[in-house]
Amino acid sequence: MGLSVCKWTNYVQRSSAGNYRFIIEASANGVDWLPSTYSTQLSISPLWWQTSIFRIVVVGFLFFLGYMAYKRNAEKRREIVMKKTLDFFENNSYEDATVKDILWDICRNICYKLDLDDCVIYLLNEENQSLEQRAAYGPKIREDAEIHNPISIPFGKGIVGSVAKSQKAEVVTDTSLDGRYIPDDEIRSSEIAVPIIHENKLLGVIDSEHKRKNFYTKTHLTLLEKIAEVCAAKISKAMSDDAMKKSKLELMELQVKMAESRFMNLRLQMNPHFLFNALSSIQLLIVSEQTNKAYKYLTVFSNFLRTLLKYAEQSFILLDEELRILRMYIELEALRFDNSFEFEIVVDANIENDEVLIPTLLIQPFIENAIWHGLLHKNGNKKLLIEFKDVNEEYMLCIIEDNGVGRKAAREFKNGQLSSVGHESKGISIVEERLKLFEQKKGRPAHLVVEDLVDDFNNATGTRATITLPYYNQER
Repeated sequence: MGLSVCKWTNYVQRSSAGNYRFIIEASANGVDWLPSTYSTQLSISPLWWQTSIFRIVVVGFLFFLGYMAYKRNAEKRREIVMKKTLDFFENNSYEDATVKDILWDICRNICYKLDLDDCVIYLLNEENQSLEQRAAYGPKIREDAEIHNPISIPFGKGIVGSVAKSQKAEVVTDTSLDGRYIPDDEIRSSEIAVPIIHENKLLGVIDSEHKRKNFYTKTHLTLLEKIAEVCAAKISKAMSDDAMKKSKLELMELQVKMAESRFMNLRLQMNPHFLFNALSSIQLLIVSEQTNKAYKYLTVFSNFLRTLLKYAEQSFILLDEELRILRMYIELEALRFDNSFEFEIVVDANIENDEVLIPTLLIQPFIENAIWHGLLHKNGNKKLLIEFKDVNEEYMLCIIEDNGVGRKAAREFKNGQLSSVGHESKGISIVEERLKLFEQKKGRPAHLVVEDLVDDFNNATGTRATITLPYYNQER
């Protein structure tokens, strides 16, 4: 009995926690046991580390440790992402980039590096006190780097306008609860807006919207504020550079307009001379009762005058039109002199008449001189040649050549007509000044060479004027 009890006691000490029932048995020899109707119940409580509460605490503690480790790692990852993102914007100098290029690059990289669906940059228009969309990435972008249906927001209005006015960044977790919200291309549920400020001056606002409420975090806010701070100086510098380029361009355009104005004034100085001669010729024909000839002359003259008026305010004219005017002018002079001379106009096949521009009526004074001072006093066959030659991709030559008496003989014929000599000299000087202005406009030489033609015995056989003209067309 004692052995049984002792044996049972040892077993209980080694058992796990739980409820047990003791049944007492008796034996005289330790082999044969007689059961007893007596029994007892025993309950063993679990040790403290075996309890469910302990297990829950341990699991919770382990979960807490894992969460803290994850949080620390997440913070480290965020710090790394933030540092890399800021390093990118800090190290991107945007050297010689325009404001447009910088803004579009910022929008694109903000979306890429912050994993945003949308980003728009507004710039402040100080003249009308509004914020204008100047760059975007996301639904607002088009293939040609242009904003689809850009909008303008009044200063102080909407979330963007309010941020611009306060110069403080804002995160709106639910736009449906904010009366300031102005929908753009579609209604979105959350918005973040950060001002771009340089030297206490507002330049614009970085804005992003998302379809989900509560999307934007403190990380988004911190990063966008840092990006705005880093990029503000770069944007400001580009704006200054663009303004400088615009000022230089406006100055150049003003200089060109001044030069063209001088072109026009110089051209108008020449027109009255041959117009007066034409009217005098018509009057002479009418007085001498040459009715048919006067009618034909008047018809050509009216067409000529109508064309002159059409191009009166243009400093440059297509070569096709210039040739048409020259033909009419030569025809008028031929009628005056009873078609006593022949003329020919030749244009190189490589010259595109319908694209090349030349100064209006630049050639006319030389044709006038060739007829009046070279051919008028010549006996026999009289010829006038106007030729346009292609030299290379940059230049062409205009040659006006006659087989007249030459400049020396012309001066002797006109030695008593100082006004005519004075006009000839003035006409040439005007052309030379126009060529200088053309050279200034094109940045390439444009010049005139007038030479006497002689035979083997040094006798005058005519005059040749060669004008070198840079190619100039509407595209250039």
